[in-house]
Order: sequence, then structure tokens, then C-alpha cells
Amino acid sequence: MSANTLEEFLNENLHRNYPIVDSMPASDTTGSFTIPTELIADIQLTAPSDTGLGSGVYFISAVRVMGYTIEIEISYRSSSGDTLVGIFGAIPMDGELFSSYDFSADSSGGLLSDTTGTVIMGKADAAKLVPGEWKFDHNSTGLVPTVIENQLTKFRSIQVDSSIFTGNIVLEEGENVSIDADYDPVSDITTIRISATESESGDIFLVDDNSILDALTVRYGKPVTNINNIPPDSSGNFYIRGADCVAVDTLASGASVVITNPCGKPCCDEETYLTPVYDSLNTLNAKYATVESFYRSALDALSTLLSRLKDLENSVGFGGM
Repeated sequence: MSANTLEEFLNENLHRNYPIVDSMPASDTTGSFTIPTELIADIQLTAPSDTGLGSGVYFISAVRVMGYTIEIEISYRSSSGDTLVGIFGAIPMDGELFSSYDFSADSSGGLLSDTTGTVIMGKADAAKLVPGEWKFDHNSTGLVPTVIENQLTKFRSIQVDSSIFTGNIVLEEGENVSIDADYDPVSDITTIRISATESESGDIFLVDDNSILDALTVRYGKPVTNINNIPPDSSGNFYIRGADCVAVDTLASGASVVITNPCGKPCCDEETYLTPVYDSLNTLNAKYATVESFYRSALDALSTLLSRLKDLENSVGFGGM
């Protein structure tokens, strides 16, 4: 809008209800005071898209006419009732025509405390003959919807780990990081993109899964995509589990997978258990051999004794009696 067009627009507003809805009376709750059409030339408010209070209407809830200044109070009417948004304060009675003044949001207004804005005054001295505080409701001084711009109004802070930063903040590119800003004039949105880069020259951008996989493949080789034609799960993981006499484990370093058959090896420690058992068996075998030798010697002696008895029997004729 050119300067001449803006001035014409503001001049027209001095003779109509704007920025109050044209069909509304602009009278206070007592009917004693009506906001002069030439008092306010324009109001522009930038408010959060989500007020947290549901749909509603912004309205002038009070005008305070003091000795040398004026205050204009803005509230928000929703199903929850009236919520104070803030004020245009310290507006001088003798201010120049079409002077602008900033909005001061009320800190207790919840999400509405992010509201910012400007009022362009017409003839501020139009109200000087009726000093006092005048209250209004949303049915009398509702603002034209076009003077409210609903969007994200501002950042409160940026938090990195446990540190919170406010005020003027500068984002700089560090090692292997690229920062780009793109403005879309159609949507009126600026997108700031912070991307990791794989190389120091910044020519490989890691902006999505595919670019990250490509960079990993270049550096480390092609990843495992299947085992025995079996693909990984949705998270890209393989799980190898043992069954029956197959055990799956890893080395302490975690660098290798160890698959063993615990059923195919002795269950006990050789030095602690098996060697003593083997020694005992050998000792037992030696004792058995000794017993066997004694038994055979006794058997031979018995056979000899029986033979001598037989010969004695024959010599004395015992067998013919």
C-alpha cells in the first residue's frame, strides 16, 4: 500500500466505526460514553493461531481517559469468558495525527501474552471532554477480524541441552554442518534447514535416510541387507537365537558372534574334575589286576591241592573200599 493510499484509508476511517465492526454501537456498558469514530484510525494485532481458549472475538474492553494520556485495553471473548490481552498505553492527548503506538501484552494472558500490535491514532483529543474509565463488552466494540493476524508471533527462547538462550541469537555453521534459508513467497514462509555434511568440503549433504545410507556405504561399504535371503525387521535389525544344543553369544569386545554346541563338549572342567576321575579309574584298574592275579594264583594252588589229594587217595586204596 502506497503512502497516499494509506493516508486516504486512514482518513476514511475517521468517519466510520473501523476498526470496530460497523454494526456495533461502540458504547460503554452504562451507555454514557461512545468511542468517537475519529479517535482510532487503525489497529493491527498479531496473535497466536491457537489461543488455547477456543474460538472467540477480540474487542476493546476499556478506554481510560486521563489528564494527558489515553489507554486502550484489548480483551478476548471466548466460551471461557473474557481474557485480558493487553493495552495500548501512554497515548498522548496532543499526539500528531496518525501517530502509531505499540501494544503491550498482559503477562497473565497465557498464550495470548505473545500478542503484539500497533494502533494508529486519529484525533486523540476527541475523548478529552469525557475523562474516566469506560468499560465495554464484545457485543459493543468487537474488532473487525481483518485487523487480527493469527500466526506464531515470536520465539520465547531456544534451548540447547539444559541451556536456554534469549535475545539476539546467531546460528553459525560448524564443522560438517550446513545452514540454508529458503523463502517461499506464495506461503510467506521462511524455512531454515540445518543439515549435516559427510565431507569437509560440504558437498555431501545428509538430509534424509537415503543420503545417510549412501554416505555410510561410501565410507564403510555396503551394509548387510539379508542373511540366507531373510531380510531384517522394520527397524533394520537381525536377531540370531539358539535352540536345543545351539548357543549364540558374543565376545567380550562385542566384535564377533560366537555360535557353539554346548552338548558336544564335556560339561565339566578337565583339570578340576576329569583328570582326578581318570587317575582314580587307573588306580582301580591296577588294583583289579592285583586281585585278579591273586585269584588266579589261589585257583592254581587249589587245583594242585586237589590233584595231590587224588594221588593220596589212590595210594592208600581209599577209593576201593
